[in-house]
Amino acid sequence: MSKTWSLAALAVLAACASPPSGSPEVQSPQAFQDEQSKSPVLGLEFWVNDAKSPMRTRAENGRDEVETQIGTGEFEVRFPKRAKSDLALRMISWTDRTIFVLEPGMKFMDVQYLRPGTGMPDQRSGRMTLLLDADSENYYAESRVQKHSDDQEKVLFKRAEESPDLKVDSLFVTAVIDFNENETVDPGEYEYFKVRLVR
Repeated sequence: MSKTWSLAALAVLAACASPPSGSPEVQSPQAFQDEQSKSPVLGLEFWVNDAKSPMRTRAENGRDEVETQIGTGEFEVRFPKRAKSDLALRMISWTDRTIFVLEPGMKFMDVQYLRPGTGMPDQRSGRMTLLLDADSENYYAESRVQKHSDDQEKVLFKRAEESPDLKVDSLFVTAVIDFNENETVDPGEYEYFKVRLVR
């Protein structure tokens, strides 16, 4: 085979391997622009594969929501070091915004997912599963929380529980830390998140 023919053949093969001109490219879900280093109220950060997930805050129905994203596997949530180990980070996770009901002054006893006995069981230590339930809370304190640095702690997750509705592309999370331990919803103690699921 001549050198000229070899080069021509290679050109034909390269053209066949390339997508046709004007055809749409298959793309992975694109991360949105990272606008803040942590959530503005509780200082939460979501991390996947040792990389911080992008984060931004948007107004939705008259309230602020922090938007971030995770995959379908392991991730972690980092937050400022608490004053004491039994001060819990509570995370309520569901498939829509019906859990965004907190208002300053509400008593925990009057909130369906903050009453005593609403904590959902999971691992006592190690990697957790972020469980879905509009009436219960994921309760992280003591051995469920690990040290990350001198001024940060973290909860390790093996995954977020999959919704039976596979069309769900985001989870909604209410995060609460009762800093003054008065069993009352106070400003600066709760935050709403929209967590996009990148599959």
